Amino acid sequence: MARISSYPQDNLVEGTDKLIGTNEDGDVTKTYTLTSLGEWLKYNTQPIATLTSADGTQFIVAAANDGTIQGIPLDSVAPSITSLPVITGTLNVGETLTVAPGAFTGIPAPTTVLQWQRSDDGLTGWSDIAGATSTSYLLGLLDEDKYIRVQQTEENILGTATANSVSTGQIQPAAFIGLLDEYPNAAGAYSLRKLRALYSGYAIRVTTNGTDSGNIGFVNNELDTASLEAFANGGNAYVSTWYDQSGNGKDVSQSTFSKMPIIVLNGSTISDNLKPALDFQLATLVGTSGYSFTDFAAFSVLNSDTSIAYPVSCQTNNNTGWRQHITGNQAFRSRLFGVNIDTSNTPTLVQNLLGTLSYGTNGYTYVNGVLGASASVTPSQDINANFEIGGSESVNSTLLYDGRFQEVVVYDSDQSTNRTGIETNINNFYNIY
Repeated sequence: MARISSYPQDNLVEGTDKLIGTNEDGDVTKTYTLTSLGEWLKYNTQPIATLTSADGTQFIVAAANDGTIQGIPLDSVAPSITSLPVITGTLNVGETLTVAPGAFTGIPAPTTVLQWQRSDDGLTGWSDIAGATSTSYLLGLLDEDKYIRVQQTEENILGTATANSVSTGQIQPAAFIGLLDEYPNAAGAYSLRKLRALYSGYAIRVTTNGTDSGNIGFVNNELDTASLEAFANGGNAYVSTWYDQSGNGKDVSQSTFSKMPIIVLNGSTISDNLKPALDFQLATLVGTSGYSFTDFAAFSVLNSDTSIAYPVSCQTNNNTGWRQHITGNQAFRSRLFGVNIDTSNTPTLVQNLLGTLSYGTNGYTYVNGVLGASASVTPSQDINANFEIGGSESVNSTLLYDGRFQEVVVYDSDQSTNRTGIETNINNFYNIY
């Protein structure tokens, strides 16, 4: 780099005034005009001269990393990181790690840049994790069996300093394995328990009066009832949105306060078999279209207080699409593409797991893991039908569901080989049968 030894005056003029200095080895004296020096400065970040401005302020002339020339304070110092960044957190997929940046010095104050990195062995081959630049990082499936560290960079006009955290240990599989981790690719999934290790959203959105609102998530993978009851503040809370945990964004919601299901009554969370439940009381939650499939499976955990209703549906009229149905004799029915698949002797006024499956040209109704009925069907999509929990208002607005729901999971594919596993997972949590 050039070493500037003298300059003729303050307030130098580019292209006219000269700076006298030696070359980088210090053995050849050269004269630089500000124009040529400006070109040279684009490739250097060290101060080149101390100048005094017209008002007597002293400053250092230096080139910034973008090639511009700036005046900086005399006490300016390049960045230095004096302690390493430190990572804390649980080393399992689905857990969040945090980093405390290392201490640093520098004048002007450096800009901090954090970058999470991944390695196969914790020693070599570190690569940046795209988008992971904050003080926290959610461990994903790609991190399993890998090692993680954080690279911290401090930068000001005089230069940069970089330090790496100590590598974590090897990232372990998810400590929590949800239904959708074992049986993925659901079209929509609604529950008051967490269904997927990597799901970071809420369970429900609630209101006490139709105007206020609050999101309620999970604690230890179950509904955060403490926050829910705190929100209700001794009164009632109603659900305006039941969030889709599948990752497809197909939330179901209700904007009319009088049609919202209740989840907190007089300050206490409503429950069924010791697990939180939404009490519909003729309420409905409505989603978007696109839930009508030829091959599909729907699983619902419900406890009806009525002898006839349409608990879950996706149809524009009685002969299209599909629905889960409680018949007048208090038995469960799946109605698929205009065909009734009726069970018998299935008490509906208790907690049940209702399964509706369609694949090929066959339709099935399962109650508590047992086949109740089957029939031949002619599948056809009802592409304009909205998915509804609590009714099928486009078919019969009077047959709304009165009872409790705890979980509804819908797949847009043949789940005949997974049915037993799905039902076992659900029953193990809710202890239905």
